[in-house]
Amino acid sequence: MPNFIHEYEPLNWLVSSLFTDEFHDYRSMLPSLFSLYGNESEDKYKNEDELYAAIDSFIIGHKDASNCLVKAKLAIKNGDISEPEKKTDEWGDPVGFERSGTVNSYEFYLWAESKSYQIPPNLMPLIKPIIQMAVSQKQYKDKINHLFPSISREQFDQKTKEPLWQLGNGILYLLGHRYRLDGNKHTPINGSPSVLDFINRSTDGKAILKYAMDAYKADQLDLTVSDNSELNDESLLAASVVPNKLTEWVKILPITAPIFSEDVSVPDIAYMTPDMKLMLDAVQALWSEYDLQNPDPSIAPFKKDVVKWLMDEAAKRNIQDFSKSRAEMMDTIIRCPKSRGGGNTL
Repeated sequence: MPNFIHEYEPLNWLVSSLFTDEFHDYRSMLPSLFSLYGNESEDKYKNEDELYAAIDSFIIGHKDASNCLVKAKLAIKNGDISEPEKKTDEWGDPVGFERSGTVNSYEFYLWAESKSYQIPPNLMPLIKPIIQMAVSQKQYKDKINHLFPSISREQFDQKTKEPLWQLGNGILYLLGHRYRLDGNKHTPINGSPSVLDFINRSTDGKAILKYAMDAYKADQLDLTVSDNSELNDESLLAASVVPNKLTEWVKILPITAPIFSEDVSVPDIAYMTPDMKLMLDAVQALWSEYDLQNPDPSIAPFKKDVVKWLMDEAAKRNIQDFSKSRAEMMDTIIRCPKSRGGGNTL
């Protein structure tokens, strides 16, 4: 058996692990050291491509494994099993070395157990560490969400009326967050992650901070920095800035700050079918208060209500041959992935 299970593993290997240990130690499935000295490799599979081809072949020939793979892919679409975040650089090229087709291992085994797939006993000691990791990550995420709560667009607009911001606070607001104050001290709670740490956890935050440093050095962003002799990210975040100057500058960047994401309108598209327009209007009418970054199950509309709205609107607009099945399909398309289980449940 493998000595450990990564947080993210190839889906086909995870599926196969429920039905066979034939592909157990896949991490060592590379040409062995013998081949470096001109001797024939003792490994059954010479490289990862051979291994994964063999796993696919096994699954195709195993009825239960095939069914499990199909159901697991549906669970991914429904948001029950997550995939790693696809990270790209400024040119759009992928960043990282995660093999394609990987999914969250803990969520896969949790899903498999809920679907009555038996997890082999010899896998259990290896699953415990990823369970502990998932629990720790959940606790940390909950802590971060508590210490850096979300703000609404209305709250952001109110903050822009202040005479000055610290740049760090301004970037937090642009990310749609603030830090929680420690009582009347007006300082972050002791032991909180720093504002810089929080910003660096966000792709948008890191980008805004980098652009701000470059813009300040090029005299394109008016910041009041207390000490230019040791200019770094921390000292830059402590700089003062006029709120409106910061927000207007951010709007010209090649990114959309999360707090402005709702301002992004659908472009004037030459090709717009009645069905497309109906779905866009449904999003505006039924999902406008829903935050994809911080989903609140209590405000997610029920499928039956969305379908009824679509059916009623289609009748008003005289959309020909509009059926309930088409409305249900539209609901699936526009529904938040975390709420595709139905109703207002995550």
